[in-house]
Order: sequence, then C-alpha cells, then structure tokens
Amino acid sequence: MGAHENEVVEQLRHNSLTSLKLKSAWEQHIIFEALKVNSTLTQLNVDYWKPANCSDALIEVLEVNTTLTQLGLCCESTPLSQLFWFCDPNSWPQRNINSFAEALKVNNTLTQLAVRGYGIGDEGAKAFAETLNVNNTLTQLAFVHDDIGNDGAQAFAEALKVNNTLT
Repeated sequence: MGAHENEVVEQLRHNSLTSLKLKSAWEQHIIFEALKVNSTLTQLNVDYWKPANCSDALIEVLEVNTTLTQLGLCCESTPLSQLFWFCDPNSWPQRNINSFAEALKVNNTLTQLAVRGYGIGDEGAKAFAETLNVNNTLTQLAFVHDDIGNDGAQAFAEALKVNNTLT
C-alpha cells in the first residue's frame, strides 16, 4: 500500500473523514475493514469495485457500520455522459449479491445505494427487491447497466407496493 492509501486508512480509523471516493482498485478490503470501526464517514463511492475480491468485507460493513448513508459501486470510472460500462457480467457472483441484499435487510443507516455496471440481472434484482420488503431506510436505489429485464422489474414493482420509503 502506498503513502496515500495509508493516509486514507488512518483517517478512517481516526474518524476524520465524512466522504470518500475510491478511484482505484487498491486494497479496497483494507478500507472496508477500517469502515467497520469508523463513525464519521457518511458517503462512499467506489470505482473499480471488485466484488469477487472483497464483497464479504463490504457486506460486514453494511452489517455493523452505523454512519454510512450513501454508497455508490461502479465497475469502472467513467464520465456520466458515457453510455456503456464494460464489466464482466459474472464479476459479482449471485451468492454474493444475495448476501449483500441480506445485509441491507439489517442495515438501518444506508439511505442511498447506486450500483452501476455489474450485470446483476433478474435474479440479482429479485434479491434486492426482496430487501425492499424489509428495509425501511433506503430512500434512493439506482441500478444502471445491470441487465435487469422484465422479471427483475416486476419484482421491484411488487416490492414497491409495500415499501413506503423509496422516493
């Protein structure tokens, strides 16, 4: 880990950051470990997030962190004007998507979640939709370029019938 990365980890451990944007794939699991004890960070955006390598660590953050309110996950760093994101659609295994969605059921601080470019498909959408039946803190949820079809959209439509917190 380089000097910048060490500085970020120390700032997280000493609760001196409220917002963080990770623009590289460096040692994300170390950042997530530090977030387990951090009590000040409210916004985290992760470009180049590699779920196959560190989704368990992020799931644990969702289960124990009590201050993170906004989370953005993107498979690469791209300008908003770019129309296509290129990620391996299998980079986020279904079992990890299910575990992530389960963690959202017990998380009571995250209000905004954006997932971009992981191709979670209908099965992933169904897992997240099921979360909406239980989670009452998410107010904004966005999936972009995630290959969600009719079945996934239908699952979200059904969940929105009982969820009253998404705006």
